[in-house]
Amino acid sequence: MSQDPYCYPHSNVLRNKFDIQDEHDLKAAEARVAAVALFALQDKPLSGPMNEERLKKTHQAIFQDIYEWAGSYRKDVGTMTKGREVGYQVTYGNSQFVPAEME
Repeated sequence: MSQDPYCYPHSNVLRNKFDIQDEHDLKAAEARVAAVALFALQDKPLSGPMNEERLKKTHQAIFQDIYEWAGSYRKDVGTMTKGREVGYQVTYGNSQFVPAEME
């Protein structure tokens, strides 16, 4: 179980604009929302250098319809490890170091 402040209490489900609290339902909704956003980006791509600001704008464009914090760094989550459906895990660096490392 996660202690991530971005998750619903006693779960690994990210808080979201649809208030979906089932992990599988959220994954399905996120996939649909992201797919629509990616098609929109294909039609109207973001411009400018590929830098920290553009990365944040890209994240916001893809996930803003499902997560309030889209396009921002998550804070106070420490190091996170997430399982992926294809059978491997991804470990993310400690959130306190991300802004400085991105610069």
